[in-house]
Amino acid sequence: MISAQHLDQLKAISIADYLASQGHQPLFRRGSELLYHSPLRDEKTPSFSVNVAKNVFVDFGQPDCNGDVIRLVQLLHLCGFTQAVEYLERLNVCLVKNSFSLSGLTHFEDKAAELIAVKPLAHPALIQYVEKRGIPSAVAVRYLQQVHYQHQNRPFFALGFANDVGGFELRAKVGPTEVKRSLGRKWFTTLEVPGSTVVNLFEGFFDFLSALVFYRQTAPRCTTIILNTTANLTKALPALAQYRQINVYLDRDHAGQNTLNLLIKEGLHTIDRSSIYQNHKDFNEFLTKH
Repeated sequence: MISAQHLDQLKAISIADYLASQGHQPLFRRGSELLYHSPLRDEKTPSFSVNVAKNVFVDFGQPDCNGDVIRLVQLLHLCGFTQAVEYLERLNVCLVKNSFSLSGLTHFEDKAAELIAVKPLAHPALIQYVEKRGIPSAVAVRYLQQVHYQHQNRPFFALGFANDVGGFELRAKVGPTEVKRSLGRKWFTTLEVPGSTVVNLFEGFFDFLSALVFYRQTAPRCTTIILNTTANLTKALPALAQYRQINVYLDRDHAGQNTLNLLIKEGLHTIDRSSIYQNHKDFNEFLTKH
């Protein structure tokens, strides 16, 4: 028997994050609605909507096609209720309901935002933000930029970490709220060291910068790849496969463990370095507390 409490926990898994884990990204957002091409069929005009506040979906192209994340797993994997529950338990991509908050979207390519300017990192508020995360400004300015952008006719600025295809991971802090947003195409970031046969792998740029501080370095000694989200792993696999060893510095959570397991399953020689920040969620949390 599955308890009602356990079912509620599974139903709280973000549909948007589940779709991202399956390679489906929203085309744009209207209020609390994300609009996708339907993952259930081929279509040219997007008609699949996810309400991130209620965490429910509707496929307007099919009659009576709506529901919660368990129902969506049933439809996508052509399985029964029990199998869908077991799938979600194994998947372990559970993020709390409403993780898509007004502060920004962790896994959302914000096509409605428009880039205005990219400048050297200099604004005192952004410098203070990175320093509170344990990153000295002298390290931050080497890898982060000050990105000015417009969203819904309002100007914003944030820390910007560039990826390999011209997009940015944006971070800022407004009062107690941390703003997390992606600008442009979602992709990973490569910091190549010529001749390197070893690659370091991080999930986010704050963890990469934390490692530099921890090891007292200003630049990595071997090639480093920052995924910017674990959903980018499949894109990065061909690049990772070129190296004889992968030093893995992923979050100590379900998503990080799943990513590590996928690397091992691919037959890549991985060394899990996360024991450095044991009892902490990630490298940056460890750094800020020590």
